[in-house]
Amino acid sequence: MERKTARIDEFQVDEHEIPLLPAGLKEEGDLYVLSDGRYLPCGVYKTADGDLLLYEPSELSFFGQMTTQFKES
Repeated sequence: MERKTARIDEFQVDEHEIPLLPAGLKEEGDLYVLSDGRYLPCGVYKTADGDLLLYEPSELSFFGQMTTQFKES
């Protein structure tokens, strides 16, 4: 199933050009959904408390699928 995802360059960035995790995300299984219904794209995001979040769900990326298969083995 093809999922509509936002482009990572649509998000505000910090002084180091790291995208800020948008507010108002909803969870749909392991995926984050934006308020307009599109999925959050894979990438590294800065959270509101300043931590970094690596977002690479298997449903949206080949790398995520490989990681899931490796964990199951």
